[in-house]
Amino acid sequence: MLGLSEAKSAAETFLGHYRRYASVAAKRRSVQPRRAHSKYEKLSASLTEADAAFHAAVTALAAAETKLAELASERAVVDARIRALENSPRWTTRASWRTRAKRPIGSPGSLRRANATRSPPQRA
Repeated sequence: MLGLSEAKSAAETFLGHYRRYASVAAKRRSVQPRRAHSKYEKLSASLTEADAAFHAAVTALAAAETKLAELASERAVVDARIRALENSPRWTTRASWRTRAKRPIGSPGSLRRANATRSPPQRA
């Protein structure tokens, strides 16, 4: 009976050591898959972030293109108004238009012209 209890004790000791060895070996073997999975998770998060930034940039680009089209349309209208003003009888030549544009608003010549074109006040 003593031999059986010694054999049982030796077997339990061996199995305890073997469990610890197997646990350490399993941990060693699992290091590489865990690192690969961690790298995968980081890359996946980075890809999600980059995808969100890309979609935000596409949205901003569409908004900028829309604004650019609006401004181009507005510029065409303003250019047409400028051409109409330049071709009007009031501004006979481009040189006179530039000369008038360069004069200060309160200059004596501009005040005389303004007073000459103004009609007298109406009395009720």
